[in-house]
Amino acid sequence: MPSHFIHEAFVVPTTLDTEHFHLRMLEDSIAQLDFEAVMSSQKRLQGIFGSGSQWPKVDMTLEENAESLKIHQQEFESRKAFAYSVFNTSNEGVRNSVSG
Repeated sequence: MPSHFIHEAFVVPTTLDTEHFHLRMLEDSIAQLDFEAVMSSQKRLQGIFGSGSQWPKVDMTLEENAESLKIHQQEFESRKAFAYSVFNTSNEGVRNSVSG
């Protein structure tokens, strides 16, 4: 059984640009944009990680979101998980995020 999520030699892309959207590694530099996207969909996102999950809390702060994004970035850099922000075509607004 392999001990790595992906092969060590694989270079994980940090970005992907298409004519319809842009992906960027999830990191704290986009905390404000991500926070706005998450909180605007807070009710819809509640429970997405299971019925016991409290994320995103109604009173989640920008600072808490930034800390969460730092963890996602650390996971990415250590190759444990790969989370991306999905930007609109103008590259100005976060539409969503995806992870694997």
